[in-house]
Amino acid sequence: MKFEYTSVFGTNAKGRLLKRPLVELELIGKNKNIKALGLLDSGADTTLINLEYAKALDAVLDTERKKEFIGISGARIPCYLSSITLKVKHFDKPVAALVAFIDSPSVDILLGQEDFFEYFRVKFEKDHDVFELSPSPKTKS
Repeated sequence: MKFEYTSVFGTNAKGRLLKRPLVELELIGKNKNIKALGLLDSGADTTLINLEYAKALDAVLDTERKKEFIGISGARIPCYLSSITLKVKHFDKPVAALVAFIDSPSVDILLGQEDFFEYFRVKFEKDHDVFELSPSPKTKS
């Protein structure tokens, strides 16, 4: 399924409106679900989700599964690894993904290669301001 890049606040280096590959998601918790936008980030090894979502979903954060990630600034940021279920709009089946919950004001939801890009085949067509998601035949999502 093809999606259009989403215009967001701000301009790029050329002074043009920023457009990003955002996809509508539903984060599925035990007692409630949250609809949100996730940024497809082929440069992110792991899916990173702001810690506030974990709190809102009453997700159990295992301190034994704490890991430090190094951000773009080179700073080490502690994260909590957890498995969550998420559903991409227009796709029937939810997927279970290992994510890192991060306490960072600069991260909302970054959909990274581990798990997300394994469940979905991702094709960027920036020259047409569209991207395509399809279930990976490897995982049969």
